[in-house]
Parts: sequence; C-alpha cells; structure tokens
Amino acid sequence: MLKTKIIITLLVYNFVTFAQNSNYRLATSTAINYTELNTGFKIPPEEARLRCYWWWLNSMVTKESIIRDLQQMKLNGYGGASVVDAGSSNYSVAHKTAAGPVFMSREWMELYKHAVKEAQRLGLELSVNVQSGWNPGGPTITPELALKKIVFAEVKVNGGKTISIKLPQPDSLLMYRDIIVQAFKKAANDTMVKNKVIKNWGLKTFKESFGMRGIYPLYNLRDEYSSTNYFNSIPKEAVVNLTNQYKDGILNWDVPEGEWVIVRYGWTCTGAKTSTNSDGWQGLSLDHL
Repeated sequence: MLKTKIIITLLVYNFVTFAQNSNYRLATSTAINYTELNTGFKIPPEEARLRCYWWWLNSMVTKESIIRDLQQMKLNGYGGASVVDAGSSNYSVAHKTAAGPVFMSREWMELYKHAVKEAQRLGLELSVNVQSGWNPGGPTITPELALKKIVFAEVKVNGGKTISIKLPQPDSLLMYRDIIVQAFKKAANDTMVKNKVIKNWGLKTFKESFGMRGIYPLYNLRDEYSSTNYFNSIPKEAVVNLTNQYKDGILNWDVPEGEWVIVRYGWTCTGAKTSTNSDGWQGLSLDHL
C-alpha cells in the first residue's frame, strides 16, 4: 500500500510540474478543447512520442542500416531513440553478431555522427548510452581508476615489550595501498560474530545471492539484533593508531601489557570487469567514486 501511495504521489507531482512548465492548464478550467485533446492522442506532439533503445549489437551497424532503422522509426511514429552499443551475456541461444568497429573508435564515431545527422534530418531525438554494455569501464581503465575494496590483515602479539615485526599482507589484486594501522587490546571473551550483530549479513554484503533465499523480503538495512551479547564492542578511545610507527611493511612499537590485535588496513582492486560489452571493449570496471 505504501509503495502504491508513493507511486501515485510521484505521478501527480510529475503531472503538475509538466502542466506548469508546458503552458498547459490543469483540468479545472471549463475551456477545454476536447477536439484538440483528442487529436493529441491520435497524433501526439514530438515531445510525447515513443522512444526506444536502439541496440547496436556488437557494434555492428552500417550507414545503410542506420538510415533504414531511423526511417522506419519515423514512419512508425517514434519520437527518437537511445543508442545502446552492447553484446550479450551469453550466446547459448542466439548466434553472436559479427563485430563492427570497436566502440568509441574513429570508425565507430563516424557512424555515430552519421546517425546524429540522419536523426536531425528526420526530426528524431537521439541520445546515446555512455558505455558499451552495462557496467562502466573498458580498456582505458587502469587499476588506479578501477573498482576498489577495503582489505585487512591482523596479527596478535603479547605486550610488555618492544617489537619490530613485518605485518601480514592483506589480499592484493592488481595493486595495493596501505590506509592505516591500528591496534586494540584483546578482550578475555572475544567473540566477534558479525552475522549475529547485523541481520541478514550475507544478503547485505552480497555474499549470498538473492535467489538463494527465494523472495527477498524488504529488510531494513539498519536492522540489528536486540541482544548485545553477541559482540564485545571496542570503545573508540581503546583503539591505538600506529600508522606513524609503520613503514615499508614493518611496525616498530613499544607494546603495553596484555594481548593485542594489530590490524593493517588497505585497499586493492575488486577485479570486476565490463560485461555484455561489444568486442574490443573488455576491461576493468570504473570506480564509481
């Protein structure tokens, strides 16, 4: 019910905004020209006509096919199209289309400019998807620009002495950068069970597939279990920043008494790559941040 109310509210808001910005009057006036309104449904104005996704499968288009496709759109009452250069997620059913010019190459851009000119000639509105396939990325994306993830490695040490140790290397893929080194005193009954702290941890971290759980209920992402017995929290003031005592993988530290956990945090690449792209546009996915 709430979802329905939200959708109705948005539709009403959008209609009112459209009416205010289009010199139309809301249907509170008695001076409605029903003949004009009826004609508008039969012959919609250009801004109200249908648009479509214009798939350039595996970049395979020609100047002749561009002209033919756009002419057919015009003849069938379309108002425009959005160019989507893409491949397929698999070719187990449909045969793969022969490859055309590589996306964003000089040859591809010539075809795109030709499509723009032809669309202008026919009075069609044309837009373009900024990526070949789904997730942004491609052969120009270096590891520095690729999707990242936070990684860490920890080691336990006994205090009451000065140490000089090489910290374990966190997971690394393509490249790695350190962020911070911290330490905290290990509690006597240290039971840090994260999936007992936050409800549905597997789903929220994408470690479980939605399909594995059937119909995915609308969980509140902030839901936590009410019991605090699952997790011995670490007060912020109890965490020691050791970054200034760490260099080139080596930590030098005069460790206080007790058992301590040292955590080395860093970032590396996820390794995610482009998908459903045309041939020649494979590469790392772009870091959205």
